Amino acid sequence: MAFFSEDAVTGWQGLLRRLVVSMERKNDAEAPKGTSPTQPSSNYIPMTVETFDNHIYFYADVDTDRCLDLIRKIRETDNELRRQATSRMLPDDHPPVPIWLHIQSNGGELFTGLNIADQISKIQTPIYSIVEGMCASAATLISLAANKRYILPSSFMLIHQITSWGWGRIKYDELKDEMHLQNMLVEQLYSFYSKRTMMNKTTI
Repeated sequence: MAFFSEDAVTGWQGLLRRLVVSMERKNDAEAPKGTSPTQPSSNYIPMTVETFDNHIYFYADVDTDRCLDLIRKIRETDNELRRQATSRMLPDDHPPVPIWLHIQSNGGELFTGLNIADQISKIQTPIYSIVEGMCASAATLISLAANKRYILPSSFMLIHQITSWGWGRIKYDELKDEMHLQNMLVEQLYSFYSKRTMMNKTTI
């Protein structure tokens, strides 16, 4: 992993300020009549996946809805960048413009994280991930799936053991099936992390 120059960090801070202003304007425009723009209705969910040029900000938990939005924005940006390259008649050996994926996430659903990692691997445009603040649990799968990975100086990546829970009456065979699934997932995660980091299974 690498850190960035002060100029690069300043540039990203400027993009973040644009993001905040855009979200505030969007909140004001979408606020229901009779309510204050700063006091949205209780069922209002602010957007947490935003796109600015070739920068995508994933400031969200890893759940089905937000990750579906992330996939859509990645594919749209990929299509647009490739369209621009074609219209400019760039040679095949010209370095492609990457998609910068900024991540700030507490994590979330494991299967959703694995799905996003698979989707990212199919994108033609290079994707560079940047951890900003915290990238935890299933969100680390999204970051590590990128072609290049970066992390800001004061940011962290956090992983933990698989956890599961249940309640009520559970049959013995169901417990065995659950344990078999957990073992499969653990091995898959070992393989995923070891291929994309300098850590071996013991370290992980």
